[in-house]
Amino acid sequence: MSMVISLIACVPAEEAEESNIGVKLAALATCSTTEDYTGITSLSLKATVEGLDQGSKFKVSKSGNVSVGGSSFSVSGIPAGAQRVVTVSGTSDAGTELFARSRGVTVLAKEKTELDMLLVPGGDFGCLDVENSFGNVVFPATAQLPDGRVVIAGGYQAVNAQGTTKILTAPSDKVFIFDGRHGTFQEVPALMNHKRGAAGAVYLPGARRVVIFGGAQELRYEGGQEKFPFSVIGSDAQSTYDVMSLDAMEQHLADPTAPGLPPIFLDPPTEANGVPNRMMVARVFPRATRLEQDDAVLVTGGGNWPVDSNAGFIEVEYYHPDAFNGEGGFVDPNGALAMNTLRSGHSLTPLGVNADGFSVSMLWGGTIENSVVGEVFIQGSSSGSTINGVFHPLVVTGSVPPPPYFHSAARISDTKVLVVGGVESDGSQLLANNAARAYVLDYKKENGLHMVEVHNVEQMDHARYFGALGVTGDGQYATVIGGWAGDSAQTPVDVLFADLEEVLNAPPGGPMGTASFTPLDVVFAGRGGISAETMVNDALLLIGGVADPASINTSEPGAAETFIATEVYK
Repeated sequence: MSMVISLIACVPAEEAEESNIGVKLAALATCSTTEDYTGITSLSLKATVEGLDQGSKFKVSKSGNVSVGGSSFSVSGIPAGAQRVVTVSGTSDAGTELFARSRGVTVLAKEKTELDMLLVPGGDFGCLDVENSFGNVVFPATAQLPDGRVVIAGGYQAVNAQGTTKILTAPSDKVFIFDGRHGTFQEVPALMNHKRGAAGAVYLPGARRVVIFGGAQELRYEGGQEKFPFSVIGSDAQSTYDVMSLDAMEQHLADPTAPGLPPIFLDPPTEANGVPNRMMVARVFPRATRLEQDDAVLVTGGGNWPVDSNAGFIEVEYYHPDAFNGEGGFVDPNGALAMNTLRSGHSLTPLGVNADGFSVSMLWGGTIENSVVGEVFIQGSSSGSTINGVFHPLVVTGSVPPPPYFHSAARISDTKVLVVGGVESDGSQLLANNAARAYVLDYKKENGLHMVEVHNVEQMDHARYFGALGVTGDGQYATVIGGWAGDSAQTPVDVLFADLEEVLNAPPGGPMGTASFTPLDVVFAGRGGISAETMVNDALLLIGGVADPASINTSEPGAAETFIATEVYK
């Protein structure tokens, strides 16, 4: 259901005419109740706008009761400017807490700015109304678009038994779009050229393409063996990729019967030897990031774990939209781009761009080499479709942890990364009963060395893997949900929450401050194999996954829900 509510934000009275923000709100129902908002007639809301005005922080709020369908109230005294944060919170007349947020809003003097915002349940899970064709999937790939939409591709749909080993199989070739501002969920009216699970996906805004790459036809699960229960056979790994054109997709959705519609999925270019372009090596759970200056995709790792016998995985490769005379394709750097060690199951976290406008990213874990547990990639100058850059090993200080595999990591500032959970290696295999760890990596360059200092975040409950980590847009709040733990893939049900303010705002060279996780008063149903994105409204979007990787119920719709802790906005 969509509820139309006008929230008017005005600049100071001395302006000759008002500037204002018009907001249209859509809402998700909670997963724990049957409330669908059809019976709601009114909402008690609080609208807050905050930001900087001439270097000083401001925060202006207005509360009121509004009826569904067109009531309005004004929030006065808001300076015109950029990077405003608009937050709407409140309760329905049925008692459900609701929350919406939009960051980076520009308020123009004497003009009206239109916003679409999604209200999600606060302190509870919000259920998406998914397409009937969206079935249970494990390890789908996701990519978020700047306008709040999320692309969801592939994932395993079935489990077969081979003795005590369970085979996650039947990867999907379907793609879906969730609109994070309107709450809608729809299937893309075309199939990928390749079925895939455990793949990667990155959106390129310049080319308006989503690149979906790698993965495996099958994954193997064998629980209760006192080791990490997932493995892959090299011949099941994939080096193919699919490229979805957003321009073409939007044309198909706007008028599916229009003549001469372009294909949604682009064919790869042809190499000089006559075969379709593909990646240099087949990559499972590849880690990738967008290189902003080139609007290209840098892809790393994806070999077998704990370390692949193919030394070629030390090299990285990239998809460039200008390669192959503008068709776009994967480029072999011919050894010019190589990590300092083989990695698989690592994290690759973008830190932003440096003073020269080049992308900076941190790689962490996924290696048996304790001396190079992390490295930082700094992009160099480029020419045409040729990309340069250097991987610098990190000097690690503080409480140095063992290198994790299949952990979660998220940027909380341009120099800080939060790392949560993961499994560890004994040198020959991955274990799954290691200590639970969470910590912040504080990066700096000093005397020519690239360094990180490790600061522990206390009270991590399990060494979770294949779960969800969400960090709000300002980096202050972190939420951990789901995943599996142990060698039999137990499902933690606690939702963990941490306020990182002391860590985030620590002065350079000063004490870091402390942070710890605490369980919230809400219970998760328990799933691993989740793909997660932090939405434009700061809520965490959870897609796919199952409780037991030995069983996928194909008769149920796929899992798709949101979560936001009330501590984020109260």
